Amino acid sequence: MGRLSSINMADMLAPETTPRTVKTKTVTTVDFQEQVSVTSRTVNMLIQPADPKRLQGLNGLDWAQEHITIHSLSPVELEEYVEYNGKDFWIVSRTPWEDNGFTRAIGESTGKPQLEVTD
Repeated sequence: MGRLSSINMADMLAPETTPRTVKTKTVTTVDFQEQVSVTSRTVNMLIQPADPKRLQGLNGLDWAQEHITIHSLSPVELEEYVEYNGKDFWIVSRTPWEDNGFTRAIGESTGKPQLEVTD
């Protein structure tokens, strides 16, 4: 195995990534009123169109929306949002490849105006 076993996939992925905004939306209730806050952070990732074969088996997808595959050098979580091409994509599936140095996720376009960061 030698050299190949010491290669971290993140090392190969890193030169292909670009900084992207990841948003986290939090909804709380204060005096029976919903309060929405949106925070953001920057994460280096590679984004590609989603392979339709990888989408099969994912329940609840809106097939009318655009889907992307995300390879992120830092963890991203289900239900976070990734800005891409002027749209927000909601993370609907996540496969932890942290042992290999990255996270792979599927994002679905929200079809809505972009979330504005509040915090």
